[in-house]
Amino acid sequence: MWWRVYGLGELGTLEVAIDRNRKIIYCDEKIYKEGNSSDQLRHLIGSHVQRNDLIIADAADARMISELKRYFNIVPTNKVKWTIAEALKMMQDYKIVITESSKNLAKELDNYIWNDKKAGISVDQYNHLIDALRYIFQHFMNVRTPSLQTWHL
Repeated sequence: MWWRVYGLGELGTLEVAIDRNRKIIYCDEKIYKEGNSSDQLRHLIGSHVQRNDLIIADAADARMISELKRYFNIVPTNKVKWTIAEALKMMQDYKIVITESSKNLAKELDNYIWNDKKAGISVDQYNHLIDALRYIFQHFMNVRTPSLQTWHL
């Protein structure tokens, strides 16, 4: 089964499809821009996302989620279940395929580093789209039967 969903992080938005059976994550970078007001972000997201498409967002900005919820099907991620390190370790069991246009995501994947890998502390750089991807991944590892639009590739 394929799931298509969007992840919203601090700077960017990804469209992601996850194939749990084959353990493949497909990513397409949609937005990578900092300093957006909620109105600017609404217009940027609206150019890529339909009203009923699911968006998993960084829970740190409840005000932004509340404002965008009027226009989109947006829910905050649940960061409680796993640490960043645990979620990333689980994601490493999956092959991650990205589109050619996902230049910022490619840069992040190439440059992501750990300050202390044993302690699970990463350097807070090159992680904005990876965080958005992690929010989606964490969300769907808790879902048995999604009620989302499916992709048939």
